[in-house]
Amino acid sequence: MKYVRPTTLFRKLINTNRRTLAEGYDTRLLGLDVCDNYVGFAFSEFSNIISQGLMRLKINEMDLVTQHIPPFVYQQNVIGIVVGKPFVPSELKEDSNEIEVRKFISDLCNTRKFEGLEYTYWCDVFASKHLESSATGWPKHESDSRVKEMAAVMTLQAYLDHFWDVERECKIAKK
Repeated sequence: MKYVRPTTLFRKLINTNRRTLAEGYDTRLLGLDVCDNYVGFAFSEFSNIISQGLMRLKINEMDLVTQHIPPFVYQQNVIGIVVGKPFVPSELKEDSNEIEVRKFISDLCNTRKFEGLEYTYWCDVFASKHLESSATGWPKHESDSRVKEMAAVMTLQAYLDHFWDVERECKIAKK
């Protein structure tokens, strides 16, 4: 796996999708969010506008991750991974969640099961805040659980929304 900037991954998605749609298939992105010893997975639907939940696994079960995710990546023509990165204020040097995310990605790269895929980081602070605000009517324990389950979906959705908005603004500016 190779790290690329968020813009680079989106450009690749757009360019690859143009080519592959003409050939009769589409490409997608995989969303990934690491939190509290779990990793959540989401994927974009065929038009890459909406994200959908896939599964949630324990981090220490890397064999399950490498067993279930690579076949999905191949079947769904996934070209890249958007990794939720916790917001870390500039006054903090390190954050335990960020360390956990980086370690998971390093371990994932070391499995060599995701060769050829590119990945990028996307700050999941807005996704988390949106989820927390929408979960206000739920009991506390259920609210925390749902936020963690949906974090990968919301992070990938925030990434897609941002770049589709940028794309739309560029088209308007060209007119």
